[in-house]
Amino acid sequence: MAHRHRLNRSAGAAPAMLALACAAAVPIHAQPRSAPDLTVADAVVEESPPHPIAFSNGATALPGLVYARRPGFRPLTLDLYRPPAQTTPPAGGFPLIVYVHGGAWLGGSPRLAGAIADFPATLAGLAARGYVVASISYRLSAEAKFPAQIDDLRTALRWLRAGASRYRMHPARAAIWGASAGGHLAALAAAGCENGAFDPPQPGAAPERPDKAASACVDTAVIWYGVFDLAAIAAQAGRPMAHRAPDAPEWRLLGCVYPTCLREAVTLASPISHVDAKDPPMLLIAGDSDKIVPSEQSRQMAAALDRAGVRNRLILIPGADHSFIGPTSAQTRKATVSAVEATFAWFDTMLKGKDKARR
Repeated sequence: MAHRHRLNRSAGAAPAMLALACAAAVPIHAQPRSAPDLTVADAVVEESPPHPIAFSNGATALPGLVYARRPGFRPLTLDLYRPPAQTTPPAGGFPLIVYVHGGAWLGGSPRLAGAIADFPATLAGLAARGYVVASISYRLSAEAKFPAQIDDLRTALRWLRAGASRYRMHPARAAIWGASAGGHLAALAAAGCENGAFDPPQPGAAPERPDKAASACVDTAVIWYGVFDLAAIAAQAGRPMAHRAPDAPEWRLLGCVYPTCLREAVTLASPISHVDAKDPPMLLIAGDSDKIVPSEQSRQMAAALDRAGVRNRLILIPGADHSFIGPTSAQTRKATVSAVEATFAWFDTMLKGKDKARR
């Protein structure tokens, strides 16, 4: 009834429909035709070329570059930020910085970080200082269990280094930066770079990947509110039951239920277990009021690095919770800005200063 009422109220509907029918009756060869705008390759296309994105500071980004294809999984991608084209690279090329996002190993995005409203612009700002910056995706814990995540990170490092000349990048100068769950993976990459257990065989993959010869080690690491000791986090947390729950993020990562996880599995996944004198310098930043990943984790890691004689700096931001969220928006901004400034300054010192690579 309502449909009929609307048609009845449209006085010009019948003539309009008649005109449309007449137009549709015109032979198809009388219609103007143009060739579709497309390019056809010689074989099936597996990856579309990325379209560069330009930032106001002259830096450019190549979003969604595929760095690995795991049988049965989605393609693993990264966003690559490059210095302005007119910037002259130093001898050997620009240093590489790889960012690893957080999200409890369950979610997150390479384009998000804490309370930073436009994280791609922040990464472009870092690139404009003379770095090639890659922000990577990796398999989440609902897709694959540990050590798949650290294997993906190491694969990304090797893939980037294997293509260093393509991006005017130094093949041996690299840093890792991660936040929360990404900080955990970044710390593992820094402290456990020579651990063969982090390179599990891939089902259906070739025995030797073409980039396997490239190094997965880094010269320095910056970890924001990272997880370093899975065995201790439950006792340190302000809400211990959250970490003792069978489906807590860390146990989902390992694929076991607290407290039945094998000690060997927990030890392997804990960056603090891999600390030794060969580790690269590390900057650790956390809020001293973090209720999700207690700041004691960062204090514990700094103490372990001290005992091993590894250069490190620990910054605890007063009043800041997880992701540097403060009691007010002004305090959140102050904490976030101070962390970013300290991070960029650390990279400048370690990758551009007189400090030599540890590896």
